[in-house]
Amino acid sequence: MINNGAKKVYRHNQTVLSKEFQNLISRALAAKEVNSCMGRIVAAPTAGASGIMPGVLYTLQEIHHIEDKKILEAMLLAAGIALIMEQKASIAGAVGGCQAETGTAAAMGAGAIVYCLGGDIDQIFNAVAITVQCMLGLVCDPVAGLVVRITFQNQSIFCLQTKRSFCSQLFRR
Repeated sequence: MINNGAKKVYRHNQTVLSKEFQNLISRALAAKEVNSCMGRIVAAPTAGASGIMPGVLYTLQEIHHIEDKKILEAMLLAAGIALIMEQKASIAGAVGGCQAETGTAAAMGAGAIVYCLGGDIDQIFNAVAITVQCMLGLVCDPVAGLVVRITFQNQSIFCLQTKRSFCSQLFRR
């Protein structure tokens, strides 16, 4: 169904941004492939967006040697971000398309990264806001409640947006 896309990205000898970003994308895609094969995943915030948070946090921890406790705190913060978004709008792809589902995961990831790297509360939520603003209007409307194929392909885009959002906040100090 997905034809080992994660493995292909991971093993590709030409990187676009960096080897670390290539690893992040391959990890996000790997989680989505497990989901697509009916494997066990953590739906954070949804099954359709299940690759973004593990890809972002695992790669962040690997690069910056962040302790597990800090990663767990970041996950709690990210859950709070998802809760706010669910209460104020929707995180369901069947309701809001990719911008609701994977956009929420990207916002969660951006907030988690800024938190782990020492950002303050304003920087965390600025990164979240920037991420959400960049997702608005993404063409991925649900058809009969299904957005799986397009959502899968957009995992990489949302990981990149997560990176851009946190960079814009941490480097403005």
